[in-house]
Amino acid sequence: MAPAGPPEVLLRFIEVEQYRAAREDKLTATHASRMRGLIAGAARVASTARQDAALAAKVTAEAREAAEGVGEGVGGASTVR
Repeated sequence: MAPAGPPEVLLRFIEVEQYRAAREDKLTATHASRMRGLIAGAARVASTARQDAALAAKVTAEAREAAEGVGEGVGGASTVR
């Protein structure tokens, strides 16, 4: 949008400001795009971390159950500490 006012203002806009504004718009769009990419990447990492944590909890529970089963097989006293 060209400014209203004296011819010098319009000339300055035509010669300089329109290009500066277009460059700033492109920089803003690039920045926003990169930020969306970084956020999407972080969301993927967080999802994988949640899956890994769930698997770790499952394996830990299975290991505890197995250890308890081994301990109960020797005279009823647990030897696993």
